[in-house]
Amino acid sequence: MGKVTKSIPHLSKEEIQERIKTTGGFWRVQKWLVIWNALVDPRPAREIALHTGIAEQSVHNLISHYKPLGAGNGGRAWERAEDAAPI
Repeated sequence: MGKVTKSIPHLSKEEIQERIKTTGGFWRVQKWLVIWNALVDPRPAREIALHTGIAEQSVHNLISHYKPLGAGNGGRAWERAEDAAPI
């Protein structure tokens, strides 16, 4: 069993759920789903990848990118980074 992948709660669970509902674009929603899964049910990246339908390495990349940037400025810093580095 691999390391457990966790997310730092920069946003509350309710705020992340709202982002998932209001975000446009399939890949952006997938990214928020990875953060949601890592926050509410920490488990190995492989399991999160299977659950969300993206590559395990993408889960690692998203979590490692999200942790330091967080959702400062209402998540804009991380969302700008999303646009620059698509899955």
